[in-house]
Amino acid sequence: MIKYVCRFAAAAAVLALVAGAVVASPAAASDGADSDEAEVDEWSPGGAASDGDEFSGDYNKSSWWCFFTGEADEPHRSGADVSVHGTWHEWGWSFCPEFARVTVWLQKEVCSTPYWCQWVNRGYSSSKVVREGGGRGNRATARVACDSNQLTKWRGVVDVDILGYNDDPALDYGPEAWVACNVY
Repeated sequence: MIKYVCRFAAAAAVLALVAGAVVASPAAASDGADSDEAEVDEWSPGGAASDGDEFSGDYNKSSWWCFFTGEADEPHRSGADVSVHGTWHEWGWSFCPEFARVTVWLQKEVCSTPYWCQWVNRGYSSSKVVREGGGRGNRATARVACDSNQLTKWRGVVDVDILGYNDDPALDYGPEAWVACNVY
């Protein structure tokens, strides 16, 4: 699922520009100047945050839109454990910050009857601030020790929190995989 975050002030500026209105910065309004340059500087991607965000620098490179999705790889055996890795990806022409907090859980399918199954958290959740794109050392990992080699269905669940933004609380689900590892 592709999620997005939007800086409301930036969205208002974009809508005003589309509608043909001129939006001046507070500094330009105070000295009576009618300058589009102040508007571009204030709202440009990577520009200074003027709304008091607690994050700055690399954590706040976006003033416009950020489309992103979480991603979990296929659960797999890793020594005596089963594990899954989670990361995030920016979509399309987007202005996401450089970092996000990725939390990943490992879930096992538990069935009380052949027709009634549910997913239950079994792996230790892991949360890590990572750059977009994943790769070794740039992802969160959840793992749990196997109690037996019984074939069991597993999946990863990922939550991505873009730093400095109120983003979509929806979770992303990775592929399901049968792994020779059961946890009681």
